Amino acid sequence: MALLSLPDELLSSLPGYLDDIEDFVNLSSTCSRLRSALDRTLPTEILRLAAAQATTFFRPSPWFLVAATARELGDWARQSDANENALALAFRPHRHTLDGVLDLAVQHCGLTMQRIRELHKMRYDVMGPVADRIDELYAPIADTGRAEDGEESPDDVSRYGNLSTDSEEVFLLYVIYGELFGPDLHAVLRPDASATARRLSVLTRMEYVKYCCPGWFVTVFERPDPEIRILGSGQWGDGGYTLSNPRDNVVWALLCTQQSRRWRRHWQSISKAAGCDLTVWDDLQEYQALDWRRKLWLNVLLLQGFEGFEMISPVISEDERLRRWGPRLREWSTAIASLEAEPPRTPVGRKTVPVIPCFLAEVTASFDLHTPPRWS
Repeated sequence: MALLSLPDELLSSLPGYLDDIEDFVNLSSTCSRLRSALDRTLPTEILRLAAAQATTFFRPSPWFLVAATARELGDWARQSDANENALALAFRPHRHTLDGVLDLAVQHCGLTMQRIRELHKMRYDVMGPVADRIDELYAPIADTGRAEDGEESPDDVSRYGNLSTDSEEVFLLYVIYGELFGPDLHAVLRPDASATARRLSVLTRMEYVKYCCPGWFVTVFERPDPEIRILGSGQWGDGGYTLSNPRDNVVWALLCTQQSRRWRRHWQSISKAAGCDLTVWDDLQEYQALDWRRKLWLNVLLLQGFEGFEMISPVISEDERLRRWGPRLREWSTAIASLEAEPPRTPVGRKTVPVIPCFLAEVTASFDLHTPPRWS
C-alpha cells in the first residue's frame, strides 16, 4: 500500500514514529499532501523531536530550548503547588545543568514550527548581538586613568577581565529567569488585574539561582537556611561543588554584567528614547546607590524574556524597537512612579530579597561569603 493512500488521520500520526526534528522537516517537505497532514502535529510532539536534536540545532543545549519553553512551563507551574514543586526539583541537575528542566518541559510544554522559525530569527537578531554586548563587558579597555562618558575605568572592569564565561549561556540564563518568573512582576505593575493570580515563591526562584547558575561563591552546602542550602546531587556530587574552569563561574558573570555601567547604559538609552522619567540617573553612579524605583525599573526591563532583549539589540533599528516597546515602557514607568512604597522584602540566608522576582538580589543572596558592600 502506498503511503499517500492512507487517510489524513493516519498520516498526521507519523511524527510519533520519527526520531528527531530533522526527520520531521524532511518528511513534511516531501510533498504538499504530507505537509498539510503534518501541519496538524501537536506542539508537544514537535518539542519532543526538537529535544532529540537539541545539541545539533538548538545550541547551546539545553539552555536554548529551555528558554524557548520557559514561559509555558512557568504558567504550568503556577497551576498548583504540586506543579511548582516539580519545577523546583527539576532545577536540581540530573546529568547536566537544566537537563531536568528540559525533561519537564518535554512532558508539559510544546513548540510550533512557526515558533521555531521565530526563535531561529531571534538567534541572529537578539541572542547573538546581545551576547556580543555581554562579551564587551569583559574586554580590557585602555588605561586613561579615569572613566569618561559613563565608561568604566580599567580598575572598574578588572573584576571582569579574567572571565571566560560563555556569554550566550549568561544571556539565556537571563532569558529563562525572565520567562519563568517575569510574569509575577504584574503584581506590581498591574496590581488590580493580578491580585488573585498565583505566583511562584521565593524558594522556587532560589532553587533556580542555586542549581542553574553555578559559581565559585555558591558553596553553601552546610548552611541551615533552606533558601540557600545546596544538596549534593548531579554536578554537585556528595562532597560539594568545585569548579575546574573559570568559564563555569556564572554567578560572577551575572553580577558583573548587572553591575556594569556599560550594560546599564544600553537600557538607559532605550528608556530615554521612549520618554520614560525613570531613566534619569548618573552614568557613574554605583548600582547600590540608585533609589528603589530605578532598581525596580531596571529589574522590570531585564525580566521581559527573549523578546525583551530586542530593546538593546544593535541589529534592530531604534525606530523599530520603540514601535514594539515604547508604549509598554511608558506604561511600566508610570506604574512604578505611582508606587507609594518599595515592594516588601523577605529574608534569604543572611540577606533579604524582594518578594517579587529580582535576579540580581537573588544571585547576591546565594553567596555564602562576606561580600563587599557594592553587592548588597
